[in-house]
Amino acid sequence: MEYTTREIRPQDYDQVAEMIKDCIKKSWTDKSSWLLEQFCNKYTYSSLEKRDKEMNIWIALDNEKIVWVIALDKDEVRTFFVSYDQQWKWVWRILYDHLEEYAKEYNMKLLHVEANETVIPMYEHFWFVLKKQIKKAHNWFSFVNTYLEKVF
Repeated sequence: MEYTTREIRPQDYDQVAEMIKDCIKKSWTDKSSWLLEQFCNKYTYSSLEKRDKEMNIWIALDNEKIVWVIALDKDEVRTFFVSYDQQWKWVWRILYDHLEEYAKEYNMKLLHVEANETVIPMYEHFWFVLKKQIKKAHNWFSFVNTYLEKVF
């Protein structure tokens, strides 16, 4: 398979939002349908348009199909999703490597991320170190995220 990595464009927003929603629904099978819908509602054309103005967002394509998205907000990794059918192929490495090259090119000394439990092994694979647990609460539920860092 040949993958292409590039910055997100406005014409990609809808496809990226649908890929993220599909990923959430298929990956988080232990969550209620109501909770899944709350997470999915965060990813829309307008929310991606707003994020695109605030941070760097890259996508990877397999032919014309968007299969990954990753964002960097200063030195914080954000919005890292891999299409559900691509998750077990290790191809997410390509997009992460692109992100890390960008960080090094701009002389960043540290990357950090606040991640949920399902993706911690992936970040540990990239040599991120677990620093602390963070208790979070939204008006409709509470959860624990993990703060991880990688120093170059």
